Amino acid sequence: MPASFSQRLRALVLAAALSSGIGFEAAAIELPDDFRAAIEQGIANGRYQSVAVALLDREERSEWLLGEVEEGGAKPTATDAYEIGSTTRSFTGVLLAKALLDGKLRLGATLGTIFADVHFADPHLAAATIEQIATHRAGLPAVPPNLFPRNLDDPYVEYDATALRAYLAHAHLDKDVGTYRYSEFGVALLGEALARAYKQNYRNVVTSEVLMPLGLTGSGLGQVQHLLEGHRNGEPAPHWQHQVLAPAAGMRSTLSDLSRFAAAELRPDTSSLRAALLLAREPRAAAGGGETTLAWQSVPVASDGQNWPLLWQAGMTGGFASFVGFRTDRQRAVVLLGNAGIDLSALGLTILADRRAPPAPPKLLPLVAPATLVYTGLYRFDTGADLVVRATSDGLSAQLSGLLPQSMAAYDEDAFELGNEDSQLTFWREQTAIVGAILHRNGTHVRALRLSEGAPTLRRNASALGAEELNPYGGDYALSPSVRARVVVAPPGLRVQLTGTAPTFVQSCAPNRFCDAEGTLEIGFARESGKVAALDWRQGVFEARAPRDDW
Repeated sequence: MPASFSQRLRALVLAAALSSGIGFEAAAIELPDDFRAAIEQGIANGRYQSVAVALLDREERSEWLLGEVEEGGAKPTATDAYEIGSTTRSFTGVLLAKALLDGKLRLGATLGTIFADVHFADPHLAAATIEQIATHRAGLPAVPPNLFPRNLDDPYVEYDATALRAYLAHAHLDKDVGTYRYSEFGVALLGEALARAYKQNYRNVVTSEVLMPLGLTGSGLGQVQHLLEGHRNGEPAPHWQHQVLAPAAGMRSTLSDLSRFAAAELRPDTSSLRAALLLAREPRAAAGGGETTLAWQSVPVASDGQNWPLLWQAGMTGGFASFVGFRTDRQRAVVLLGNAGIDLSALGLTILADRRAPPAPPKLLPLVAPATLVYTGLYRFDTGADLVVRATSDGLSAQLSGLLPQSMAAYDEDAFELGNEDSQLTFWREQTAIVGAILHRNGTHVRALRLSEGAPTLRRNASALGAEELNPYGGDYALSPSVRARVVVAPPGLRVQLTGTAPTFVQSCAPNRFCDAEGTLEIGFARESGKVAALDWRQGVFEARAPRDDW
């Protein structure tokens, strides 16, 4: 932190802490060397931009402000604001707990009673309870199936109350009701339910009932002061805007504010929200290897011969990442904020669990067009599934059987990250030729042999059609309860899009068939009694039929 700011920032932290009943003593905590080294290496590799760290140990706190908020720019400060993504859930969960205590809402209340003005097509969706939604056991999708962003750089900006009502009125749940499946959309529904319970919009309610009582004056939804620019792989990334999805991922906050929030969790007796903070972290249901609460994920950690809960929440947007976690057995908490879209949860969890730091995210290597062609082709795994690697306009994509293509980012010779760094693909050679690949995911390593050089394509001659010929195809089609396809008439062809993905332009390549220019996507339409009744989506090794389902 620059010396010229130190006194002013210390005064701000002290004033806010006093206003919320929380005090900090002089810091004496050390950031373990391996964690500092991992963060600094990630910054040097161009994956992290700046990372703000706060460690709380009982009544002591230390903070580290590493990197630069932009290349060649200023160091971060404790009052800089970051998008915190899904960590917003922690605030929505505390607000839910307060609403329960205030008698504004009941855990047994159903969507059908809360949204009495909506006629539900699915009685199971209408019967979903607040408790099922809050513990991610309502069978809701991760994102709403009628989310069709115009721009993936700001995917939630257009999803409004009308779209949410359309989902409630027309959607059907998956069959796994009662099974844990994390749903950001479910958190957004909780926010709308809370807004109705308090008869205010969610932004006003969470500010008056949670943020202000905790003294979190630098936090909020929408415009906040000192909001940093986000980054993705070293390049500026647009800020994400939210409408009804704000309760799930729309909060912006600072290191100072999240430290005060963590301190209140460690010592709830010092806060006017004591009862809500405690209720929000009570275990409610099993979730993977741990449990879920109204506001947090919980995993067990061993200490002194018994297991204790480690409570945490993490989030990412296009250009930011966040982590807040704590454990009451040691009165310890960690806050991590970064203005780059790289996950910080592994760092936070290992610090709290007294484990060694995870490796720094590796430096990405530029992909040069001739080199990318070395990897393209069809591969077959030992399990029988297929892998297709294609050259794209900005590099390479990998597609597994039954899935849509994922971008590939090179971090070493013949080694690539897939999508959001949760999987890796490495290739092996015999002499100089690529002969196979290994998929690394969740601790498993699956081998695939290369069957052909060059990815299979569906190139066909395309022809232009007028609006009158295209109109019958326009509409929505349901691939599953969680995934839909939208077809928009855009002469001389169609604009087609799956839930949460970018739109693609296709043109007629045969009667009732449309293809993209790259030869990677083919869409066929089936008719009944002359009317378009279903869509067949064929994209490489992904194939699905979707009956027409206009909302």
